[in-house]
Amino acid sequence: MAPPRSCHLAFRLEPQIAPCLCWAALGSALAVHYGLEDAPGQRDLVIRIFGRFDPKPAPAEAVLQALGLLKAQIDRPLTAEEIRAEITAGRVIAAEIALGFGGAHLVAISGIAADDRVQVDDPRSGRSLMPRAELVADPGGWWSWRRSFLTGPPD
Repeated sequence: MAPPRSCHLAFRLEPQIAPCLCWAALGSALAVHYGLEDAPGQRDLVIRIFGRFDPKPAPAEAVLQALGLLKAQIDRPLTAEEIRAEITAGRVIAAEIALGFGGAHLVAISGIAADDRVQVDDPRSGRSLMPRAELVADPGGWWSWRRSFLTGPPD
């Protein structure tokens, strides 16, 4: 069996333009990443989802489906092997993070190192490389990876 390898995607996530719009930042970036001709910016995506600019939370699955980018929803964190398979195939993973004080936050996983540290693109704080185990459950209890959304180009 070959040792795990490092793999990363050329993925660019802009900061969210308002509180509660992590989903818009991620949806917009995924649309660009997968080459959608009419890739909406964050503001346009909010208007597409709500009919007007109203910066509030939206379900990740609804946004990804509206863009035609949702391939599967998995109600658990992905294993290192599953992450590696998605990244190797050129697909970004959207991860829903449950927050310890309530609510959720959406981030992208766009890479994984040979030692299983994951490349996390956060629309609030930017890119970081963190141990997969810490993304799954913060030792301080502030967050936990709740759901995974497999993405890909529209069919």
